Amino acid sequence: MLIPGVKFVSWRKDAVANNNYELTPLSAGTSIGPNLSWKNGREYNEGRGRHMIDSATYRAWRGRTAYAGIRILRSGRFHYGWVEIKVGSNGRTCEILSYGLQGIPGASIRAGCKDSNDVKIYCDAKGTNGAEGITKVEFAGIDNSSSRDVEVYTDYTGQTAFVARGKSYP
Repeated sequence: MLIPGVKFVSWRKDAVANNNYELTPLSAGTSIGPNLSWKNGREYNEGRGRHMIDSATYRAWRGRTAYAGIRILRSGRFHYGWVEIKVGSNGRTCEILSYGLQGIPGASIRAGCKDSNDVKIYCDAKGTNGAEGITKVEFAGIDNSSSRDVEVYTDYTGQTAFVARGKSYP
C-alpha cells in the first residue's frame, strides 16, 4: 500500500525519525551522533526505504526550514551528517538547501556545521587526589605536562596530532 505524502527517499540509509518513520526536524546546532533515534530506510520497493516529511497525519515540517539527521555506513563504520530542508507551508514543496557529512567515522557533527572540528564534546576531566593522575601526555609530536590539581587538568583539546595506520609513535 502506497501512503500519499512527501517522502525523504533515503535508499536504505538511516535517518533520525520517530517509530512511524516520520523524519524528525532538528534545529541548527543539534549534535547528530549515535545517541539519536535512528530508523533504517529498508528496501525502497514495496513502499519502504523512505521517511515521511509530510502527510495527512504528520505536519511537523510544514512551513519550516530544519535539518534531517542522516548516517551512512561506510567500510563498516557510521558517518553522521545532516541535510537542511525547507518545506512549504502546505507541505507539498520541499527544497534541499545544504548538507554536511562528518569525515571522521563514529564522530558526531552539529546540524548546519560543515567543519569536522565543530563538534567537541568532552567529559569533564577531574582529579580525585588519588594515587595516580595524568601528569604528562607525549604522542605524535604532542608533548604536554599537566599539574595534578584536585579540581581540573590543563585543557589541551585545541591540539592536533596527525597519525597513520600501522605506524608507531612515541
